[in-house]
Parts: sequence; C-alpha cells; structure tokens
Amino acid sequence: MIIKKLLLKNFRNIDSINLDFHEKLNYFVGDNAQGKTNIIESIHYCSFLKSFRNKNNLDLIQNGFDSFFLELIVKNKLTEDNLKIYFNKRKERKIQLNHKRPNGNEFFDKLCSIIYYPDEINYLILYPQYRRNYIDRSLFLLDKNYINIIYKYKKILKNRNNLLKDQRYDKELDFVWLDSLINESIKIIVKRNNYIDSINKVLKKENTHNESYEINYKIYNFENLYDFLYEKITKNLDRDLKFGYTSFGPHSDDFIFKINTEDIRRYSSEGQKKSFILKLKKAQMCHYYNLNKDYPVLIIDDIANELDKRRKHDYLSDLIENSGQVFITTTEFDNDYDTDYSLFRVANGKVIY
Repeated sequence: MIIKKLLLKNFRNIDSINLDFHEKLNYFVGDNAQGKTNIIESIHYCSFLKSFRNKNNLDLIQNGFDSFFLELIVKNKLTEDNLKIYFNKRKERKIQLNHKRPNGNEFFDKLCSIIYYPDEINYLILYPQYRRNYIDRSLFLLDKNYINIIYKYKKILKNRNNLLKDQRYDKELDFVWLDSLINESIKIIVKRNNYIDSINKVLKKENTHNESYEINYKIYNFENLYDFLYEKITKNLDRDLKFGYTSFGPHSDDFIFKINTEDIRRYSSEGQKKSFILKLKKAQMCHYYNLNKDYPVLIIDDIANELDKRRKHDYLSDLIENSGQVFITTTEFDNDYDTDYSLFRVANGKVIY
C-alpha cells in the first residue's frame, strides 16, 4: 500500500499542509519540536484512530482551534481510497471512506502502518501491560476482529470482577461468567500464541552483529486449555474474592523479549534494545506481506536516537530493502541508500520542499 497524498489542518502545531509523497522513501528533516513527528503521527492515526503518543485525542487539536481535519489518499493493490477524519473539542469524530460513512472495520482495512518511535523501548523494560498492548496492537493490524474479542473479554471480566466484589457473591452465577471468560480467553491466547510463533520464525532468520532475537510466551497448557484455565482461575478464588479481581488470565499475560537467550530488560544496552525493536518491525512487515502479498507503510521516528552509525546504516538499509513505502523523521539528513526519495524540511509547523 502507498500513501499518495496527505492533507492536514489544525493538527498539533500544524496550520495546514498538503503533501504528495514518494512511493518508496520520504524524509522529514528539521530541528526538534518543529512538527516532524506531528506529521507522521497524523498518518499513523488513520490506522488506529488513536495517537501513539498519548491517549487524549483532544491534545491533537491545535491551540486556538476547535477541531482538526486530515485526509489521506491511499493506493492498495486493487483500489485507491480517500480517507477523511474530523474531530472536535466536543469529542465528536466523523469518519469517511470514499465520501461515505464506512461499515464496521472497513475503514481500518485501507491503511496498515507499522511505526517505530524512541519511547517504544519502554515497552520492553517497564510493565507487562505495555508489552501486552504492544502485541495486541500488532495483532489488530492483521486481524481486525481481534479488537472485538478483546472488548468482549474485558466486558465479561468486568462483570465477573463486580460479582467478586459483591457481598452477595453467587457461586452459580460466577460459573456462568467464568465459562464465558474462559471461552474468550482461549480465543485471545491462541491468537497471541500463533502470532508470536509466526514472528519468531522470521526473527530466527535475523542474526546481525552476532545477536539473535526471540519473544517468549509459553505459560499455558495448550493440550487442554479450557481445563487448564478453569483450574488456575478457581484455584485463586479465595484470593480473588478478597481483592475483588480476577488475577489469572490473558489480561495478566506477559511477553519476554530476548537477545541471545537473555531477557532484554536485564542484559542489553539501549542500542541493543532499539536494534531488537527494529528487527521486530521487519518481522512484522514480513509476516504481514506473507499473509497479504503487500507491504504495510513503515514509519520511523528519530532514527538516529541511541544507535551508533554502523548499526543505524545496517538496520535501516535492511528495513528499506524489505519494505514498501517508508517515512522517516530525523534532525540530520544523511541518505546513502540506493533508492529515490522525497525530502521535506519542517520548521515551525510548516513544510518546505
């Protein structure tokens, strides 16, 4: 897929821009805090209707204005589509696909973007919730129904937790909620496990600077998953009643990222962590291509951060070679890759060709 055009109004510090993109490589160059990341953030927003930098969409509206508007022209293998998003301070969001209101997940099918940004290192070293969200977002790019499974699971989980907090706890009612919770848990666990297996198959082919990469997620007995989950959850019933919360299930899963069989949280430099994420991006793109015979859009924010010159060149060359359209933000323009490109200089929220 290729983004041909972006129209953006009143988004963060950007008044108005109208850009045509190169089908392969696009650079946004400028000093910090000028608007480079804001532009690529608007592109990624179309994939999830959510910012990768914060949860509050109101922060995306430029100061002094009541709304933002963005429009993309996206070319896929068979179609060329017009995507429009309007959002205002009353939290009203209007979405159009080819000038009509889209049905279901139809809007999300038109643009898949995979992004790297420096703060992603936190996903590897901080809380399990971050790593779960990281894997779940990656899965959503491939399986648009996955988010519906997650929402249903969370709703059932909330109902069971409310029952656990109730002084009139009813064991028979709990069995009903527990049965539904386990059935949705199985869907999530199987999808996560299959995805990790597929990603690891790609990662095992990657061995750069004498480093191997792997994600671990083997905590379940898959031979009889329903019974395994039932036993684990009911074993914790006394504790869960005490705290009013279901303590075991996919909502408490963790994923261990490894370099050379060692947990990346304990035995790696900042450069190695960034290298791992970049290799993971390549694995995600290759996996997506294997399923769809088309590459997603790749977005790289601040490529120079935490990587020495050799690693930067090696990893970026590899990514560009194994990707479709690429967007890169950087403070220092240095192109030595064998491909054509477009260069956009950004200053004070404006783009200079």
